[in-house]
Formats: sequence, C-alpha cells, structure tokens
Amino acid sequence: MELTEFKECKISDALQITALYTWFKRRLQSGYVFKGEMHPFYEAVCVVSGKAGITAGKSVFTLSAGQMAIHAPDEFHAIWAADGAVEVLVCTFSANPPPRGVGVFSLLPDETLALCDAYASAQSTFDFDGIAVAGIKAGKSAAASAAVKRLESALIRIIDGAAAQKTACASVGAVNYINIVSEMERNIDRAMNADGLAALCGMSVSSLEKTVRRFAGAGAMELFGGMKIKRACALLEGAQSVKAVAYSLGFSSPYYFSAAFKKRMGVPPSQWRHGRVNR
Repeated sequence: MELTEFKECKISDALQITALYTWFKRRLQSGYVFKGEMHPFYEAVCVVSGKAGITAGKSVFTLSAGQMAIHAPDEFHAIWAADGAVEVLVCTFSANPPPRGVGVFSLLPDETLALCDAYASAQSTFDFDGIAVAGIKAGKSAAASAAVKRLESALIRIIDGAAAQKTACASVGAVNYINIVSEMERNIDRAMNADGLAALCGMSVSSLEKTVRRFAGAGAMELFGGMKIKRACALLEGAQSVKAVAYSLGFSSPYYFSAAFKKRMGVPPSQWRHGRVNR
C-alpha cells in the first residue's frame, strides 16, 4: 500500500461571532415605537410575524414576516410596529471577520426557523439580564458555543444566499425624512437650530419635528447632535485635536463639545480617543 502525500486544506471562518450583547424575542404591541440608537456593533432584526418599520441610516424600510435587517456598527436605527402588533427576534453582536452584507434580506421559512432555534438554544445556555446576554450558565460553555455556531450558520446562509435588498419605503414621510437627514449631513459642520434646518428642507418646524420623531424616535436636534458626535468619533480617530474637532463641527467651544460628547459616549473625547488609539 502506497503512502499518500497529504496536503493541508486551510479553512477560514466566513463569520465568527466574538461577543454577544443582546439576544431576545419580543412581541411589540400596535403603536410601539423604539427611540433610535447607535452602537459600535452589529444588530440583526428578524420579523417573525406582523410588519415593522425600521430606519437604517437615512433609509426607511417596511419589513414583513420573514424579512431581516442587519445594521452595521454605528448606523443609526429605529423600529416601530407598522401595522398592528409585530414579533421580532433581535441579536446584537461583534464579529470577525465582519459580515459581508448589511441591509434587508428576505428569508426562506427554514432560515427564519433556524434563527429562532438558535435563540431557543441560547435560552438554556446563557444567563440574561433582561434582554442583555449577561454570561454563560455554569457548565454550559460547550452548549453556549454550539448555540452561537447555529446563529453563525444561519446568518452565513442568509447573507450568502441573496444580495441585500436596497429598495426603501417611498412614502411621502419617508422621502421627507431622507431629505432632512441629507440636509443634516450637508450641514454637519454648522451650528444650526430647528428653524434653520426646517427652512433648508422647505418645511415648517412642526412638520420637521413630526417627521423626525416618526422615523427616528427623537427630536430633530437630538438626531443632528448624534450625527455630529458620530462624525467627531471618526475625526478623533484621525488624530485631530479635540479643539479642532469641536470647531470643525460647529460647536461654540471645546467645552460645550466635550460635554455633549461625554453625554452620548460616556467619556470625554480626549479619553475616548486615547482608548481607541491604544487598543
């Protein structure tokens, strides 16, 4: 019998979830609105039943049962019950390598089931503090790893199975919201109040606030402030000084900028930049 020359076939992970933050299934009653947020990790939202409206950056989508949105890190997003009650399955996570696709996906029935099965497994292996994943139950390390692998497998299949859909909601309100956010982006370096923004958008202040509240769950200036802080994070990573960043984003003083930054990020900008540079 001849000896076979064995060759190594290296395998790389298409998606490896490195940390979990939240993982939950909830029934959202008719009229429910979740105030928008941003966070530095991914979020997958699967609609199990009903219809949900979501904001993803400056796009607005309506998701029906069997559709899923994947939000990229630091993408502003919000969700609301679009037509009666809606049941959603949500997971927030860090991954390496990053998922190859973000956006909206249509799932096959067994793909939705696979996501729900992974969550069901997680219920018996992880400790939860409300919706937050608090840790792994004693003696359940292997089972927890298996639950995460099931989640990874389901996400890989969904992402690889079809390109993310980019067709957004085209309602008048959604178009107005996109226009508002676009004006915010174009004027990110200016100090602006609601009156000035409304004038740029050709809207009344009340219409401006109503539109932003509907799609972002926040006031117009609150959303604009969040966008400024997001931009500030990118500028600080580029080694600009706190003072330079403050003035480049239209803040009246570095002190006011630092206070606004700390309110949203939990730490002053100098400390945040130091932590990012020295990771």
